[in-house]
Amino acid sequence: MAQSEGSCRQTFFVSKAADAFYDSGKLYHIDGQHELAIQDYTEAIRLDPQYAIAYRGRGVVYSCWLSAQMGQKVNGDFELIMRAL
Repeated sequence: MAQSEGSCRQTFFVSKAADAFYDSGKLYHIDGQHELAIQDYTEAIRLDPQYAIAYRGRGVVYSCWLSAQMGQKVNGDFELIMRAL
């Protein structure tokens, strides 16, 4: 039995509000405002739990934010080493 073309496709609809929060999160991330970016990505996900790109965006921000924090800690350690020498 052949399936019609339409039955093989799944359509995804993202709410306009979720899109707005995703876009806002992306702008905050570009601007280096990680906490605000995470808040807006999280709100986009709350509004549309299937919004995969918002999960990706939030994950990227977490990764960048963690790298920045770890970099500061590492630099602090190196400063302590240099003072000790």
